[in-house]
Amino acid sequence: PHDRVPLKEMKADWLSCLDNKVGFK
Repeated sequence: PHDRVPLKEMKADWLSCLDNKVGFK
């Protein structure tokens, strides 16, 4: 697994997930 993931990528991934959940509501 990728242990050292850039914080920017992590945030983008998290925001993307959040956006998906909000979009489905």
